Amino acid sequence: MEISGFLIDILANQFVDVGDIDGEKRLKEDLGYDSLTLVGLIIEIEEKAGIEFDISDLDPNKLVTVNDILALIDNATTG
Repeated sequence: MEISGFLIDILANQFVDVGDIDGEKRLKEDLGYDSLTLVGLIIEIEEKAGIEFDISDLDPNKLVTVNDILALIDNATTG
């Protein structure tokens, strides 16, 4: 799955070095996200994209990689 410029901008705003970001990067282990920064990421995506995620889709055990976040965005915008 291609990483959109939209998500790269948000990741950069979250103080992530986006130079080597790919879809398989793990949010916690590779990018240093914890539960609070993940919540911040979700809120920023919702605000900037004008979408609202279904609470059932926000299971932190299922949001492990950048691709998981992309799938979440895709599901919210096309679902």
